[in-house]
Amino acid sequence: MSASKRPSARLLTDLARAQTEVAIGVLAAMMTDAGTTATARIAAANALLDRGWGRPRGEVEAEPAIDIAAIVAQRRRQVIEGMKDEEA
Repeated sequence: MSASKRPSARLLTDLARAQTEVAIGVLAAMMTDAGTTATARIAAANALLDRGWGRPRGEVEAEPAIDIAAIVAQRRRQVIEGMKDEEA
């Protein structure tokens, strides 16, 4: 690979994937090293979990605070009533 030519995205992906075992080893070592800061240990643990199990989706099921259908129906009734008042 020449210094003036940018490597392809595929080549970069292949090079990065070739380092997977080393990277996992470094993360695992950081996670278990009591001399590493708690923040770094947590970040390493999260990185390992994300790669091993996927990132959590974080989906939350919630009922809407307002009933849009009811609001639209009420507004339609108001418009119709207004049109009836103009006709009279």
